[in-house]
Amino acid sequence: MTACLSSADLGFWDWRYVPANRGFDTAFGYLTGAEDYYKHSNGKSCQGLDLTAGSPDVNNTSHTFVAQPQLTGTYSTYMYQAQIEAVLKAHPAGTPLFAYLPFQSVHEPIQAPEQYVDRYPSNYANGSTGRRTFAGMVSALDDAIGNTTAMLRTTGLWENLFLVFSADNDGNLGAQGNNLPLKGGKFTFWEVSNRYSPTLKSALCCMPCLLVYTSWTPLQIIDVFVDNLVYAIPTVQGGTRGVSF
Repeated sequence: MTACLSSADLGFWDWRYVPANRGFDTAFGYLTGAEDYYKHSNGKSCQGLDLTAGSPDVNNTSHTFVAQPQLTGTYSTYMYQAQIEAVLKAHPAGTPLFAYLPFQSVHEPIQAPEQYVDRYPSNYANGSTGRRTFAGMVSALDDAIGNTTAMLRTTGLWENLFLVFSADNDGNLGAQGNNLPLKGGKFTFWEVSNRYSPTLKSALCCMPCLLVYTSWTPLQIIDVFVDNLVYAIPTVQGGTRGVSF
């Protein structure tokens, strides 16, 4: 079972390039690079609702899109947490699962529920309304991740998984991002653009290449890709799982 939940932003000019036709059994979310957290519309490159659920057809040549207008007004972080919880609840025990959950937060536009913004005093960040809202977005995301990991424990998946947490870029200085003390931000080539190291959590450490990852450990995202391939390759007769380079 494979699932893509949230932003795709990987190309959708042809049916072949939407998530459900790129290896995902189920897909839920939006196809553009950014949108309103409540209206679920871009308002720029894509007019109207950009929120669908779908799956590939039997030949992987088209995609069954089902619009989700009933979720208009629901904050996206809540929405994607509910989606991953549904996937975990429905997942048959003892079968493989790959879930890709790129939460919309904390991409622009800067929006957060008042209950999270109110966690920070009015004088937070020298009274910056934008930074206060940004902080609320981070707190909402933190709660969603905490709830997701708690459910992984409840469902028994926690002891048999690789959990990777990573950003896709550093902070956008034009959208309340702050990367101090490093220079630059998103869209620049300064050192900060190479410092958003992912972390991996796993109780599986039977492979030598994974022993270093027994706790939250900084690493490069390419390390995650290679070492997971090593672990995932089935053992062949007279051979090993693979070789870590």
